[in-house]
Amino acid sequence: MAGAGTQRVTVRDVDAFIRRAAEHLGVSSDVLGARSKAPATVRAREIIAIVGVERFGVKVKDLAGRLGKNPGSVSRWMVRAAQARDEDREFEACCRRLEAALTKIVSKRSAR
Repeated sequence: MAGAGTQRVTVRDVDAFIRRAAEHLGVSSDVLGARSKAPATVRAREIIAIVGVERFGVKVKDLAGRLGKNPGSVSRWMVRAAQARDEDREFEACCRRLEAALTKIVSKRSAR
């Protein structure tokens, strides 16, 4: 997903990352850690996982810990997200929009 000229930004505050990402995707960060299998929640988890890990350097174990999930579950979200990103243009676009929105926030914080 990250282009050749795209620099990876590392997020220090995983809780803030999850909150901002969930807000951008229109879901509550609380619901991400719940047992919900609602399609919108599953999609949000997968998008946050793949964008967080690949683009912002969030560790799978940190994301899992913050959401109260097993790291193996988060790894499976990543596998499904990578497949969806390859097969579904809207899913890919959603990943890109989240990446762009969060890059702006992280860049502004770094500039302070």
